[in-house]
Amino acid sequence: MEILIYTTSEGETAVVTPTPEYLANNTIEDLQNKYAADGISAYLMTKDALPPEDFRNSWKQSNGVINEDLAMVKEMAHTRRRARRDELFKPYDEIIAKQIPGNDAQQAEQARVGIRDSDQLVQQVIDNADTVEDIRAALAAYQA
Repeated sequence: MEILIYTTSEGETAVVTPTPEYLANNTIEDLQNKYAADGISAYLMTKDALPPEDFRNSWKQSNGVINEDLAMVKEMAHTRRRARRDELFKPYDEIIAKQIPGNDAQQAEQARVGIRDSDQLVQQVIDNADTVEDIRAALAAYQA
């Protein structure tokens, strides 16, 4: 399926997928011409040419080509990494904070050290990544 892409005035990449109802009476080129009439350079591409959606907010369009902004992907990945770390910490944080009888706070802290170590490795991989694929792989391993 053909779609249109363009850069908004805010610098975001917009994707326009025409509805079947629109295409029943118009062509995708009609839609592209409508954007051109408004002074917007909208480019045709196929939907399968889009990058994966997982870092959608990092997309940058240039002359009809969408690339993922590596710096933005790193920021987004760190946000996800921190959320995962917090999720892993949660049961141990409660034991330590509440000093729940029958639960060993020392074991909980030891578990937290392991989580911190794993998290630090993922953080380093993200920081040193040269490709978005490397970041995806690091996050996938951390989520497992």
